[in-house]
Amino acid sequence: MTWPAMPAVSVRSPLPRVLTIREDYEPIPDRYYGWTLADIERLAREAAGVTFQRAPGNRYTSSALDAYRREYAARYEKLRELAASRDPKAIEGTLKILKDWSREVNRQIEATPSEFREFHLRRLAGSIRQQSEALELQLADLLGRAGENAAALGVRQVVEPAAGIGISLPHPEEIVSIAAGTIRQGKDSTAGLVAAARGGLVDSVLAAVDSAIGRAASQEISVLDAQREITAQLVGTVDPFTGEKIVGGVAARAVVIVRTELQRIYEAARLGTMKQTSDMIPGALMRWVPSRFKRTSRMEHHAPDLIAQTPAPGETFRVGLKGGGYAMLRYPGDPAGPPEATINCGCTTRAVVSRRSMREALEAALKRAQARRAGG
Repeated sequence: MTWPAMPAVSVRSPLPRVLTIREDYEPIPDRYYGWTLADIERLAREAAGVTFQRAPGNRYTSSALDAYRREYAARYEKLRELAASRDPKAIEGTLKILKDWSREVNRQIEATPSEFREFHLRRLAGSIRQQSEALELQLADLLGRAGENAAALGVRQVVEPAAGIGISLPHPEEIVSIAAGTIRQGKDSTAGLVAAARGGLVDSVLAAVDSAIGRAASQEISVLDAQREITAQLVGTVDPFTGEKIVGGVAARAVVIVRTELQRIYEAARLGTMKQTSDMIPGALMRWVPSRFKRTSRMEHHAPDLIAQTPAPGETFRVGLKGGGYAMLRYPGDPAGPPEATINCGCTTRAVVSRRSMREALEAALKRAQARRAGG
């Protein structure tokens, strides 16, 4: 069965323009983020109605089972590559919001009258703090949709490869429940992502702005230096020798938060779907896949003893820590694990399906198809 391409979803109406920076802020269209909860409901219904087609000859021979496993793995890997591209747009959008906010704050500082500057600057700092609701709204709008997409990809990662080789979904209503729960609840959910952005970014932005303006008001630094400091914190600076952009301060924290939280949402949705559909591919296991990128990689996450582990969905990986000891993680980025093992982790997992598991899955799919024909 060939799945349709991602639907083009209409662009949502922008939020009310509560700050002038919204004039420059263009929300990323929904169509980039791919599938929403409504699309997952459609996917679950279609996957439940898959009719298993008998392969010619004996489909339980070793070569036939290996062919099914290769096809399943190929579909799984294709979706895993798609999931790897989920972060850049969300990070890009978050940094753009911070850049626009920095530009607007600096514009207001520039417009501050030179007479009684200390009074005006301190009053401006209070005004900017009151306007922070606009920043929260923008981050919630952008990251809420990015988190919904990550959850949808996690569900698709389990459902589509199986349905693509004729293995029907036994409990479609549970898939919808998993997707909805991952999007709306818990630390490893979209709600958790938005909350982390609120606490980790908005407060940091306001603290950076308050510090720079306060020092300018007390004449510790010049107004120009205050503007440069705000830009460096919210946007980054450029190395004068190499010309490369250096991201630090609040901007660097934003990158880490978005990358970490999207990873958690994706993995939680994928794991939850595997657990709820364990009778779709009985005996399927998980294997740790280390990050290919240096910025999100840890030496301990490339350890041979970790990669060799194949726990069942719901069980844990035994992950080594840099300072010694181990952490037990359900998946990469597990919020229940210690920060040194989870923050900014770019690892993922993949399904491990044996010949026996594939045979049981095919037999179960055939029985479900026969039961549907008999009842329909």
